[in-house]
Amino acid sequence: MNEAPPNAAERLRAPATCLVAYGVLSVLLQLGSLVSELLGNPLQQRMVEFLKERGIDTTAFDSDSLSGGLLFGASFLMNIVLSALQLALSLFIGWAGLQMLRRRHHAACMGAAIAACLPCSACCCLGLPLGIWVLVVLNREDVRQSFSES
Repeated sequence: MNEAPPNAAERLRAPATCLVAYGVLSVLLQLGSLVSELLGNPLQQRMVEFLKERGIDTTAFDSDSLSGGLLFGASFLMNIVLSALQLALSLFIGWAGLQMLRRRHHAACMGAAIAACLPCSACCCLGLPLGIWVLVVLNREDVRQSFSES
């Protein structure tokens, strides 16, 4: 039983779908992080209240000391900027996964695979093996040629 080798579109389907799913998951996590940062990190405030109720000294984590001062303002701004950049990167990865399904923009798909390998999101444990898999598939000769044909 000789099976015909899968064509480029079939080779791309699984890694491209995973890249889109990874992008969507990253976007959702980054949006959650951004919203949490903009709302003043309510989980941290609840944790301080929880510890105070149990009689634990929280002066080092007091919400009043965490919400003022120049250092906090710089940290807040940096967290917002980094979250926005990570959100843009996640959107790019998802978009490139869609382009990979359509066999368009080979260079952008390669860039997204490399970006998925970067440890800059909460999904980095998934991103590294996924990015390597996508890079291996995209570097196959038949797959590379299929991008130039369409």
